[in-house]
Amino acid sequence: MSWFRVALILHLIGVLALAGAIALELAGVLLLRTARTVEQVRSAGGIMRRLPPLFGSSSGLILLSGIYMMVRLHSYGWTIVALVAVVLMSALGSAIGKRHGQAVMAALKQSKGSMTSNLQKVISEDLILRNTINGACIVIGLTAIMVAKPTVVASVIVLVVAVLIGFAISARLNAPAAKNRSGHAGETI
Repeated sequence: MSWFRVALILHLIGVLALAGAIALELAGVLLLRTARTVEQVRSAGGIMRRLPPLFGSSSGLILLSGIYMMVRLHSYGWTIVALVAVVLMSALGSAIGKRHGQAVMAALKQSKGSMTSNLQKVISEDLILRNTINGACIVIGLTAIMVAKPTVVASVIVLVVAVLIGFAISARLNAPAAKNRSGHAGETI
C-alpha cells in the first residue's frame, strides 16, 4: 500500500472522528439546554469536557494527512480553501467551546447547587448551539468539496451555503415557537 493511500485512510478516519465529536457535542449541547437540574447540567458538561482531545486529534489527523495529500497531488485550489476552513472551524470552535465551558462552570459554582436564572441563561446560550450546528454543516460542505474537487470560487460558495444552512437550522432551533413555557428549547412534543 502506498503512503498516499495510508494518508487517505487516516484522513477519512479523522473526518469520521470529527463527525462523531460533533455529534457528541450536539448531544451534550441539547442535553445542557434542556437541563432542569444542576445534576443534569453536570452530566451534560461531563460529555462536553471529554470532547477537546477528540476534536484536537481528529483535526490534527485531517490537517496532517490533508497537507501531505495536497503536496503529493500538487493540488492547491480547493484544498487551500478546505485547509483554511478546517483551521478556522477548529480555532473558532475551540475558543467558543472553551469560553462557554468556563461560563457554565462559573455559573455552576455561583449557583451553589440550585438551578438559578443565571445558570439557566448560560446553559441556554444560542452561540454554542449555532457553533455546533455550523460545524456539522461545514463538515458536510467540506465532504462535498473533497468529493467534487471544484474550483476555488465554487469551493467558497459551497462553504458559504453550508454556513448559511447552519445559521438557518440553528435559528429554527432557537425560534420562540420551539421553546415551551419553561424556556427550554426542543420540548414541544
